[in-house]
Amino acid sequence: MLALQGPNSEKLLSKLVDPATDLSKLGYYRMMRGQVLGLKAIISRTGYTGEDGFEVFFDARESKRMWSALLEAGRDLGVKPIGLGARDALRTEAGMPLYGHELNLDTTPLEARLDFGVQLAKGPFLGKEALERQKREGLSKVLVGFEWTPSACRATAAR
Repeated sequence: MLALQGPNSEKLLSKLVDPATDLSKLGYYRMMRGQVLGLKAIISRTGYTGEDGFEVFFDARESKRMWSALLEAGRDLGVKPIGLGARDALRTEAGMPLYGHELNLDTTPLEARLDFGVQLAKGPFLGKEALERQKREGLSKVLVGFEWTPSACRATAAR
């Protein structure tokens, strides 16, 4: 899987997909089957950076070819390879929690304000009783983020 994120991601990936594949019709948190570089692929729009983006799932043996094609196709758009550190900075700024960081065994999806992903009426699942209790009794904690502006940093440093 390779992830392509940023304001030009649709423009770039459109250069590589089968002409019949209309990426503009792929909604956020959705996926489609298609072809990228003539390879069977699953294309999703589930990026976790707060930016628009796509993930392309394909045969791992084609990784080098796919990587090179994405970089080449994005050269005129300023595409650069980045790592998980950049993803983490962006998702943190966008308020998107990640399991193992903000989410863990001590912080539930409700406490992390991810109610949209909790379907209590869907049927039995691990942790359902605890989440139902939190809904009924209220939350004892809620995950929040802070934004530090340059002026706030100066004021803090001056104290």
